[in-house]
Amino acid sequence: MLAKERQNQILEYLKQNKIISITEIVKRFDVSHETARRDLEYLKDQNLVKRIHGGAVFEENSSADSIAYTDQGTLGYVERAAIGQAAAELVSTGDSVLLGMGSTVLEVAKNLKQKSNITVITNAIPIIMELIRTEVDVHILGGRLNHDELNITGYTVRDTLSKYYVDKAFISAGGITFQNGISDYSSDDAEFIRMITERAKTVILVAQSNKFGVNAFASECSLKDIDIVVSDKNLSEEYVRGIQELGISLILADLPENLDTP
Repeated sequence: MLAKERQNQILEYLKQNKIISITEIVKRFDVSHETARRDLEYLKDQNLVKRIHGGAVFEENSSADSIAYTDQGTLGYVERAAIGQAAAELVSTGDSVLLGMGSTVLEVAKNLKQKSNITVITNAIPIIMELIRTEVDVHILGGRLNHDELNITGYTVRDTLSKYYVDKAFISAGGITFQNGISDYSSDDAEFIRMITERAKTVILVAQSNKFGVNAFASECSLKDIDIVVSDKNLSEEYVRGIQELGISLILADLPENLDTP
């Protein structure tokens, strides 16, 4: 079952039962606790559920009944698309680019399709599919397919990654705080992201403003490992000021005029 389909079913269950636990998700969908947490955090980010200790409850004031829960129908898509477009502008002709996992990094990939003479390295299946039949030179990090998260994992991915060094790397996050840095909901993904930060001249974090001030499950890296942050205009003044004080370049994406909103 794809993550999007599972998240739809979790949302439908919550509409009927009002509450669900992580243990229930693990049993019902045969997934790991990390995957269950990631699903609930994703639904929370769309303002569709409210997280509670050990699970989530249905967000009664959400827009869940009036939107189609698809990649371009979720709350937050406009921000991700704007961030992706702004971040892709950092890529120049001739660059080698390492793309991590996540829906915001996927938006970066969508905006790289018209670039000339660039090389992309990734382990994310949605990004690979997005770049098929383009002029982008795509290198795939090989290993075991994670059917649930649609990425390639395992020690062979990390071993292959260690043989590359790129101009720019784009990563996303489950949470970002000054105290604990960048974190995610999968320990496997966190280890992979730590390696990415070591294999690039410039590391670029792409993240919606609602990711800031949140700690996810597993630590990925320190904010000091990041060279550029690309977020949206809703980023709090605390994080705008704090990021700049760390000497990190900050780009706050405007909504592109030519963006077709869902």
